Amino acid sequence: MKKISNLFVVLVLFVSLFVLAGCRNNKQDNKSEEVIDSKGDIYLLLETEGLGQVSYYIDDARKIDFNDERPNQQVYVKLDKAENVKINCKADAGYKFVKWTKDNKDYSTDSELEITVSGATELTAVFDENV
Repeated sequence: MKKISNLFVVLVLFVSLFVLAGCRNNKQDNKSEEVIDSKGDIYLLLETEGLGQVSYYIDDARKIDFNDERPNQQVYVKLDKAENVKINCKADAGYKFVKWTKDNKDYSTDSELEITVSGATELTAVFDENV
């Protein structure tokens, strides 16, 4: 009876590990789908195209400033409710800011923005080489 009990425990652990490993390998390549949570949480994805970095400010406890030693080129922000977010970007040397895209569509040519995030949102700061 003890052998059957031990075998059952081993079997449960094996199945659990198999299920967890399968969940990890089921990630999507589509970034827009990555920021949508099945519970309806609100996410903001900030990223760059070209050489530059992004920053954001919600309040003093929830912000990321520019960091030249470790540039912020991709940032995920989880929000509990719809909130105003101040967003900024800065081009690296030899590059210039061109525009922001929101959910893969042209959005603004202002490097500083203040937006209300109320759902899964993807903003990309686009930089181009100075010619």
